[in-house]
Amino acid sequence: MSTKDVLSSLPATVTGLVAFSFTLTALREWAYHYAIGADFIILNSPIELASNALRWMPGIGLLIVLSFLFDMLTSRIEGFRSEEEIAEASSNPRRTSYLRILPYRIGLLLLIVGGFINAVYKENPQPIDWFLPLGAVWICFTIWYFRHPNNRLTPAVRLVLVFVPFWGGFSFVHGYDEALKHLALSRGEYRIVQSNDLTEDNVHLLRATSKGILVLRLATKDVSFLTYDSFKRIDWTATSAQEQELTPSEVSSGRSLTP
Repeated sequence: MSTKDVLSSLPATVTGLVAFSFTLTALREWAYHYAIGADFIILNSPIELASNALRWMPGIGLLIVLSFLFDMLTSRIEGFRSEEEIAEASSNPRRTSYLRILPYRIGLLLLIVGGFINAVYKENPQPIDWFLPLGAVWICFTIWYFRHPNNRLTPAVRLVLVFVPFWGGFSFVHGYDEALKHLALSRGEYRIVQSNDLTEDNVHLLRATSKGILVLRLATKDVSFLTYDSFKRIDWTATSAQEQELTPSEVSSGRSLTP
């Protein structure tokens, strides 16, 4: 592929990367709000989702660049030959083909077996503990399916079918797992001073959005959404050498609300 071809395909690549990152973010946020029983549509604006998607971009972009560099290196060492050409050039094509994919099979097998053992014997397994070995099973199944000689799917379509469901499931489980963790760490260390000067103690702050904050009332285990004009300030009430006070403007600026 020439430099001109690479540059011409760059806008489409960036657009696809942004769309993929946005989708993963939406799945993660929906799973988080689903776990805590909050309304995802009301609490998340498209601007917030786009902002969160941009946070994924450096990590996703780095993985793509590293994969591209690794592919360039191995392709150069192997003389830009396909897997079939490398196998056919050896004295035992079948053994060569098997040995080339053996490390990947061993890695997936270790992930499956080790993941299930960890999830079964872990004292309090989280959704992510079960997803990782199940995700490896999905990858193994799709590879087995695509290796059938009558399969006519292109390599690009195969990659999409292997990794898009995997990353989509990972994003959902990651958001769900984060919500469970936040609920488990809730300590009721805040007091909310409402606009009418009434106070409410034993409150835990879960998450801030551009529209307001999600709060957990420890006494009733009830999750509610408060708009910024419904309260004056939020005071830190936990035993601490330093008093902490959060105003609506400070909360909306993105300060961490979880332990």
